[in-house]
Amino acid sequence: MSNRRVKSLAVDEDDYDDDSYDDYDDAEDGAQDKLSAEDREQLRLGTVKVREALGPSFPTTDDEIQEALWHYYYDVGKSVTYLKSQPPKPPVSPRSHSR
Repeated sequence: MSNRRVKSLAVDEDDYDDDSYDDYDDAEDGAQDKLSAEDREQLRLGTVKVREALGPSFPTTDDEIQEALWHYYYDVGKSVTYLKSQPPKPPVSPRSHSR
């Protein structure tokens, strides 16, 4: 007969609290304010290049372009490919008047 010790694997709720994840939540709000001057300039230049590649009629916002640029480490080609692969957004129409 073997005599083995078994370690308890009980988990407390405190084990799931990790302050490092709080930083991620803050990054979403006002992320532009926390970027270095170099990052802001890269985003600005990349946004211009992506807009040129997509053309003036492509329906996207600067925020969407900058999110793609950030995700792809400022790679304009990958950002353009990603944005073009997204399903088209339904057009925003004025409020319809129901009678």
